[in-house]
Amino acid sequence: MGQCTTVTRDKYHLIPVDLNLHLHQVINSTSSIINSPTIRNTSPNTIHQSHNIDKQLLQHFELNSKLEALHIIQQHLKDENTLSFYTDGSLINANTQATSMITSFIRVSDTNIITYSFTTTIENWPLSLRAELFAIFLSLIVSPYGCRVDINTDSQNSINIIQRIYNNPTFSIRDYFRLLNNNIIINNIVSIIKTKNLTLRFNKVKAHNNDYFNERIDQECRIAHYDSTLALVIKQQYFDNIQFISQWGSIPIERKLRKFITDNSNIKNYFSFLHLPQNYKYKDVDD
Repeated sequence: MGQCTTVTRDKYHLIPVDLNLHLHQVINSTSSIINSPTIRNTSPNTIHQSHNIDKQLLQHFELNSKLEALHIIQQHLKDENTLSFYTDGSLINANTQATSMITSFIRVSDTNIITYSFTTTIENWPLSLRAELFAIFLSLIVSPYGCRVDINTDSQNSINIIQRIYNNPTFSIRDYFRLLNNNIIINNIVSIIKTKNLTLRFNKVKAHNNDYFNERIDQECRIAHYDSTLALVIKQQYFDNIQFISQWGSIPIERKLRKFITDNSNIKNYFSFLHLPQNYKYKDVDD
């Protein structure tokens, strides 16, 4: 394992991907929900202790009640050959301090019964597409090796991005970093599909078209914005094809790096200008 020196939050730097760092700095407020029929009402004796949780989950996520909940679902699905999920993501109050980003999946059985549901807040880089992609990512995490996974989603963008990258053998590391947003979560998704040898099929669901399961998961996401439980936090990525990733403070940069550096420089220059003595009178002016 490599080591990384401490830096101030206003500096971006490179860190090895396999550093066992805890990414516990948050940009947004956190909230989460697990609705019935789910494991929210599981008795305390059912919740496993940390030494019983899958080592891979502990390696990649911070230990909290959300990880325990995800582990229980993973264990209950470990013998399945085929799985069907509905996934959804939601973002509200964008570009404010009250931003909330929710991601959710439900597992639907062959008899059209919701057997498991998982909903959580996710942190940093608030985009509705990121929430949608993260929901797909979590559904793949709980799927066993060699499983056929059907993903039902109303996000055509998510389908297009994953299919375009996964089916393109010439898609290089340079291409990943040219993506405008969500390059790290997309790389996680593609890597876990290959590592688990999953067969992935997408079904585009029309939003607000009286699809019961899609309406159900949409409702869970909306409710979860106002439920204040812990977030699920990644501390180590699932891919090994990139040795170094860019960070700002301790937060991985999930935007096109050149664009991020430009925006960061513009903001710093703006505040430097605002704090000039001759501009002091403008500091307290409300926009």
